[in-house]
Amino acid sequence: RFLAGSMVLHPYLQDGPSSFLAHQDHSIITKKAPCIYTCGHVLLPQVCADLVSEVRAFESQASPHTPPSPLHEKGVLLDELGMHGAVRAFIMERICQYAQHILPNDQELDSDDFLAYIVHYTPAEDDNSMDEHVDESHVTFNVCLGPYGGFTGGNLVLQTEDGDDDKHKIVIEHQIGQAVMHAGWIRHCALPLVSGERYNMVIWCRARLKHTSSSSSNRANHSTFYEDYKTYLRLLRPVHDSHTPQGRDIAFNVPMLPKLRSSMRPHYTILI
Repeated sequence: RFLAGSMVLHPYLQDGPSSFLAHQDHSIITKKAPCIYTCGHVLLPQVCADLVSEVRAFESQASPHTPPSPLHEKGVLLDELGMHGAVRAFIMERICQYAQHILPNDQELDSDDFLAYIVHYTPAEDDNSMDEHVDESHVTFNVCLGPYGGFTGGNLVLQTEDGDDDKHKIVIEHQIGQAVMHAGWIRHCALPLVSGERYNMVIWCRARLKHTSSSSSNRANHSTFYEDYKTYLRLLRPVHDSHTPQGRDIAFNVPMLPKLRSSMRPHYTILI
């Protein structure tokens, strides 16, 4: 396994938005429902392809790494690719502006406090979808990376209101380079892939009151969100490694990231 902080194939990805963002156009933001937007296309096609190849190289190594999500093991945390600084700059350059469509007027994103990862969906039964859940974020930014011609199915389904009827559901078909932005408390799931494999870059962002100092003092290497997540997974490691349905149920009875949970509005719990 290559060392954290080094990208063996495409080091330019660590440089920040100037090297990989598509041309900014605020007209690309489309409201699908309250607190649900699409933003396309935010990443250049070659950048999407290079991120996919970088994750494939990372996954090919034998050493264990932190799973990107408690609900899904395949993928990588972007901190472990050395992309913390680049993601932080991406948040400052684009996502902070977009997020104002969701946040109350007295709040803004804390660009120093986020969790970013790439999740990998495959045809395998355990890896081809994601159960309904809410995110531990105030704003979630989800970008489809592809690969081109590499998947069908796997639509994102978001629940706009309580209840399970279809009229309260928004179904979004992933497009490479396009982002879906939504409030973290929105219930959502990823439907099973019909064929192929898919990679998505997901950024969980925390908010703060405007005119307050950063929660992590502009830390250069990792955010407090990343550290909280690592601690949480260490607590769940015996359960997480068991790969049993019983263990999974136990894991999701453990409160995740209590500092964030106490600040979220409205209050939800993880759904499985």
